Amino acid sequence: MEIDDKTLEYNDEFMNERTQFLGGPLDPLAPPLLTEDFLQANNNFGFEKMWNSGIVCPTCRGCSRRIEWRQWICETPGCSFTYSVPQKTMKVRDAIAQGFTYDKQWHDKQIGIRFGQKAMGMYDVYEYIIPSEGPDEIAGVIRHFVANGIINGQPDGPNDLFHFMQERDFGLKRYPARQKGCKCTKGCVGNRDSDKDSHW
Repeated sequence: MEIDDKTLEYNDEFMNERTQFLGGPLDPLAPPLLTEDFLQANNNFGFEKMWNSGIVCPTCRGCSRRIEWRQWICETPGCSFTYSVPQKTMKVRDAIAQGFTYDKQWHDKQIGIRFGQKAMGMYDVYEYIIPSEGPDEIAGVIRHFVANGIINGQPDGPNDLFHFMQERDFGLKRYPARQKGCKCTKGCVGNRDSDKDSHW
């Protein structure tokens, strides 16, 4: 049945009708701030993906990104709220455990890049063979040299550098990627109107 929307009338009684919600408790629209207790309880270091997410400012309710390495800073003009949780120093073995795994079958069959692993000197080498247009032609080879425990454990080697970088504040920031032609100052995601601040 077709409905002619030009003949519909506004019904105040219908618009003000309310039905009692009978479901369970709802999660808050604005997620709570992550805490040091949560970090400890979940054996986090403060570098995991969830710790890189933005926050909803409890002062002004503005949405802000995680830009600075050590803390969150509210991006709403005039709001001076900052928040941080002490980060734990991550050991090299923990970082390696969270690293990427190499799936030879996925590389070979799914994306057509042949993958192999071999040893060269003191290094483990992951080799990626890039195909060309012809069936047996290759465009090139990429070799990723991965140091092992002997190299990493040298004085002032990668292990020491890894710990040094965690213990110092270098003022690192995450800058937004911009779409082609975008002139906004905050960067943009999809078709978002970047000139308008988002608030909860």
